[in-house]
Amino acid sequence: MIQGELMRIIKIVLALILVALIFPGCRESRKKVPIILITLDTVRADHLSVYGYFRDTTPFLKDFSEQCVTFNQAYTSIPLTLPSHLGLFSSHYPIQHSIDTNYKALGKWRYPLLAEVLRGNKYKTCAIVASIVLKREFGLDRGFKTYQDSHFEQTIRIPVIKDREEKVWEQKKRRAEDVVRRAKYWLEDDNHKDKKFFLWLHFWDAHTPYDLPPDYEREFADDAQFRKYLEDNAYLLPEDYPQVNEYDNSIRYLDEQLKNFFKYLDDEGILSKSLVIITADHGEGLGQHKWYKHGKHLYQGAVHIPLLIKFPNGRWAGKKIDSPVNLIDIAPTILDYLRIKDSLHSQGKSLLPLINDKVKDIRECEFLQRRGYKEKPEEEVNDWEPGKKYGALCGDWKIIYSTEAEPELYSLKSDPLELKNLAKDEPQKYADLKKKIDFYLSLEDRSL
Repeated sequence: MIQGELMRIIKIVLALILVALIFPGCRESRKKVPIILITLDTVRADHLSVYGYFRDTTPFLKDFSEQCVTFNQAYTSIPLTLPSHLGLFSSHYPIQHSIDTNYKALGKWRYPLLAEVLRGNKYKTCAIVASIVLKREFGLDRGFKTYQDSHFEQTIRIPVIKDREEKVWEQKKRRAEDVVRRAKYWLEDDNHKDKKFFLWLHFWDAHTPYDLPPDYEREFADDAQFRKYLEDNAYLLPEDYPQVNEYDNSIRYLDEQLKNFFKYLDDEGILSKSLVIITADHGEGLGQHKWYKHGKHLYQGAVHIPLLIKFPNGRWAGKKIDSPVNLIDIAPTILDYLRIKDSLHSQGKSLLPLINDKVKDIRECEFLQRRGYKEKPEEEVNDWEPGKKYGALCGDWKIIYSTEAEPELYSLKSDPLELKNLAKDEPQKYADLKKKIDFYLSLEDRSL
């Protein structure tokens, strides 16, 4: 009897050893996995070849996506740099963290941010940001031992009208090649590459004004085929077509710099064992709905963003998910994968149940919010609209509610460019979705 029990134990041990050999990732504690988060400022999903764009703007990301889980319907809750990044790191909607514009400090936020939780779990933390919009004074530095938000390599002088006078605003930034150079240096310094680390890299290259290196050879030209595509897809500002072309070239340059960085990670043996997240904070209008920039509107070009997640050792490689997800889901996904307690009080959801096919959707609607505006400036500007604006994307339907403008309702399945407003034709559908907006408004934290 004892001999039989011993044989049973031996068989179990041998089985566990076999599993460990077949699935080497099981042998490593997930809490030691390096994490690399990349946010591509102002990059809309449909201008990336990895998402089917007719130009090959992202050949590297397209190849790299074969190692990743690709989310086809990822959204930002607010199309503006600082508030959307705060949503990512706090896993809260802008109506909850109260930051709905740039250059506004987080203040007395009572929960930790993602980097604080990871640092509390002995991660080495580093952030390299490419614009003054994300300077530490606004609160995103919380939890980062290293936060590189100074000594910017480029300064662009932009003429602006302020107090009825023409003045010059200096935009301090760094190009992708400078972000990559700094990242490599940090990984080499003090052998961070051999430790468990959380590295966040922010890239600004797709944000206006575009600033490609002087010697950069552009891949794309403002040709007839390109203009036909823009015309066919309701880009309504022909005078800005050359600028849209420069946007595509800037994304191609960014893709090349990412390829350079990921080659380094691969050569150093870092890439295969790392959890890598590549996403964007928001998109860009590019002339659709007669608006080039972002912040003012909640149309798809501004809120539909890329999201690729590469898990260690090739797990779930090549999987594609069509269910809508949000930037606020990234932090709980990271913590869930690492098996670290979520102390963020996350409003987002872990994406692992979606990836594991345990659920079909993680929420009923994706909520959207426009940037906050002060009172109308004395100067005549087009980057302003009265009132507040909110949106909800529920299945194939999208509602945009404004306190000042006409209500909007779109069927994205039949009208992906959002050209036909159905609010008057479908009053019951609008009323039903307006209740979703009311729920979102009820989440506001009035204590902040």
